[in-house]
Amino acid sequence: MGDSLKNENFGFDRKAILSSPVVHGNKIVFGCRDGILYCIDTNGKLVWKMDHRVSWVISTVAIKDSFVVTGTSDGHFVQAVHLNTGNEIWKRQTTTLFWSSPLIAGDKVYIGGFDGNEYCLDLFTGKRISKFQTGGTVLSSAVLDGDHLYVGSDDGCLYSLSGHPDERVNEGKQKRFVFYEPGTNVYFRNGGDLKIKDYLFSSGYKEINSDSLIALLSGNVDPNMVIVFATDYFPMSIIQNGEKSLLRKFLDAGGRIVLTGINPLVYQIDEKAKQPIGFNVPAADTVLGIKYGENDTRGFGGVFPCFVTEKGKQFGLPDFWTSILQVPAEQVDVVLGKNENGFVSAYAKSYKNGGKFIQAWFDQDAPTRLDAILKLSEWKID
Repeated sequence: MGDSLKNENFGFDRKAILSSPVVHGNKIVFGCRDGILYCIDTNGKLVWKMDHRVSWVISTVAIKDSFVVTGTSDGHFVQAVHLNTGNEIWKRQTTTLFWSSPLIAGDKVYIGGFDGNEYCLDLFTGKRISKFQTGGTVLSSAVLDGDHLYVGSDDGCLYSLSGHPDERVNEGKQKRFVFYEPGTNVYFRNGGDLKIKDYLFSSGYKEINSDSLIALLSGNVDPNMVIVFATDYFPMSIIQNGEKSLLRKFLDAGGRIVLTGINPLVYQIDEKAKQPIGFNVPAADTVLGIKYGENDTRGFGGVFPCFVTEKGKQFGLPDFWTSILQVPAEQVDVVLGKNENGFVSAYAKSYKNGGKFIQAWFDQDAPTRLDAILKLSEWKID
């Protein structure tokens, strides 16, 4: 008979071992729901243990050389410890649980999380290399076959992923920000912008609001700065004065801006209620040099299905989306998506000193393929 367990004393199971043991030489490593990663020798003697402080260790470890890598549950991190000592080598903190088991391939670690992402981490440092977002929780472990990584997801799909060259701009030097303004009703609904903000925050982006955005753009602009607008809203103080506005100065100084939904410049926005109260379509032209059309519903052109271009596929954009703003291709520099009539909805437009204004579209209610935002923010785009 096993140990008795009173859930009221613990709140959850603190006894079970759900992970599989991994044998490496004369050592056996396994995790337990008591929150501890154990290493014993082949005689059953304890060699070391790593206390994860309550968080379940359900994930079966992966071992290569002296690296032991595992994911944890409530701790929301992936960790590497030394095989001989149990001392921590690195810890990658995230915002999600890990029940799947990691895979080590070469100098990379692959592991899936409850947030639907398959993470790729550097084996030696734990640094994020990339991540791919599926449509559901990832509980199964990835399998590598040749050049393809196979990942199952609770969205009912099996994904086949291939590698790509690392095309990040000034890796390690970028200053990355995500703008989020709660209570704003311009494009996203049902917390869609919050989902994007949380995704980017877990990827190392610093969260900013209207006040910190204004302060950031009012200071000295570093050309390595990138700002993703999870919330589609521009405070009036950063767009007034057209080509001399703070927003345009940021772009002309080499900064990068990524929009995840509609360009808020086309609206008059109530600064207090933070919602549209009329049209202001010409503002996009005076600030950004983008001409959508007349200052009424004609400037919106209607709701059209849009399809990703081959260039857009390189950045992982969804295969299709709907858009109510389109421009002729000659107004932009890189076409990422077009509507059925050939007009451009997703694009990149260049400014002085390498500045980039990038327009993408994600679903208003349940945005997916958010890994594309990382690529649009961090990769070369020309």
